[in-house]
Amino acid sequence: RAAKNASVAKMRNLMKAVVSRMLPSMHLEDYKRAAGSGAAVAPGTIVWIAPKDMDIVLPNTLFVAFARERGCNKAARAALEARGVICSVGSACNSGAAKASGVVAALGVPKELQNTVLRFSFDDGATIDDVRAAALNYVAVVKSDECLGDP
Repeated sequence: RAAKNASVAKMRNLMKAVVSRMLPSMHLEDYKRAAGSGAAVAPGTIVWIAPKDMDIVLPNTLFVAFARERGCNKAARAALEARGVICSVGSACNSGAAKASGVVAALGVPKELQNTVLRFSFDDGATIDDVRAAALNYVAVVKSDECLGDP
């Protein structure tokens, strides 16, 4: 089990690293601090919904939000699925709901980000090429209007 956890954690961390090299990013606690102080957060900034110490979270799961006006996780998910990347909105218990999940709210995600949260899950069959492709597609979708919904 430890080897399997290490393998999927490596893939999760690779996705985070690739996305972080291509887009501005910050952890949720830093986003809240910046927003609370009135500092501007650049549109398209990626917000990691996890503590900075990734060793204390599930090894196979990456929660991520993007700061875009009119950002819509359902639109982003559809665009990613059209590109062959499978992810889900928010939490597993929210897959069909019209509003943000209770899990996303309980994690302390601010309202302006709640509808942009996506969850990527990795299994031990994921390859480095799979994860790089998913990361590049995620970046492309977040940079485009494909991730926008109705106000």
